[in-house]
Amino acid sequence: MGAWETYANLVRKYLNPQKTARAVGGAIRHGAEQSRELRGKESVTVGGNQYRLVPVKTKVITKDDDLDEVVRAFVQPSLRNGDIIAISESLVAIAQGRAFAMRDIRPGFFAKLLYPWVTNVTYGTGLGCPGSMQKAIEDVGLWRILSATFCGLMGRLTGLRGAFYQVAGERVKSIDVRWNHPIPLDGASDYVILSPLNGKEVCASLRAQTGCAAAIVDVNDVSSRVLAHDGLPISEEDLAQALRGNPAGQDGQQTPFILLRPIG
Repeated sequence: MGAWETYANLVRKYLNPQKTARAVGGAIRHGAEQSRELRGKESVTVGGNQYRLVPVKTKVITKDDDLDEVVRAFVQPSLRNGDIIAISESLVAIAQGRAFAMRDIRPGFFAKLLYPWVTNVTYGTGLGCPGSMQKAIEDVGLWRILSATFCGLMGRLTGLRGAFYQVAGERVKSIDVRWNHPIPLDGASDYVILSPLNGKEVCASLRAQTGCAAAIVDVNDVSSRVLAHDGLPISEEDLAQALRGNPAGQDGQQTPFILLRPIG
C-alpha cells in the first residue's frame, strides 16, 4: 500500500467515515426517500397535472455521435405534441467528448490530497476519488477548487451545508463516476463524466428540431435537478419532481431520454 493510499484510508476511517443518505440528512435523505417511493412509477402528478413517463431506448452513445442525429433516429419517432424531452446530462456530456476512462487519468498532488475529505457516502462517488477530483481541477481550475475546499471546511465547522459546491459551481456538482458500468467507454467500465457544456444552446437546438420543450437533467437515487432547458411549459421544480424516481435508471438501461407526456 502506497503512502497516498494509506493517507486516504486514515482520513476516511478516523476523520471522514462513510455515511448513508439517512445519516447525511436534510435534502439528501428526503430525496432518497422520495426516489424510493416513486421508483418504477409509469405516471406522476406535479403542479396539478398528470404525466406519463415514457423511456426512450437508444444505442450506446459515444463521442463520435451527433446528438441531433441520435434524437432524429430514436426520439422523434416516439414524440407526440406536448411532450417534454428530458435528456440525461451524461448522454450530452459523452456526446461532447467530456467522458474519460479512469485508466487514462493521472491524478496530481492536489487531487490526491483533497479527495479523501469529500463527504464519504454510500450512494455515490462524486469527487470522492482521485480521478474525478483531478478532472474537476482540470475543468474549472485549481484555485477555484482550493477556494471551494476552504469554504467547505468553514461550512462544516459552522454547520452550513453545500458551501463547497456553491463556490465550485454546477459543473463540479454534476461530475459523475461510473464504476464497473455495463455500458463501457472506449472499452473501460470505470470512467468519469463531466457536466455538459452549453446546455441552453443544446436544448434550444433540440426544441427547434423537434418542436417539443427540452431539458437536460441530472437525476440519481438521491437528487433530481434541471441543468438547462428551453420552452419548458412547467417549472424546473415540477420537472425535477416528476423525475425524482429516476426513471432512466443508473445502470445499463440505455434509456437516456425520458418523455413527459401530458395525460388528459
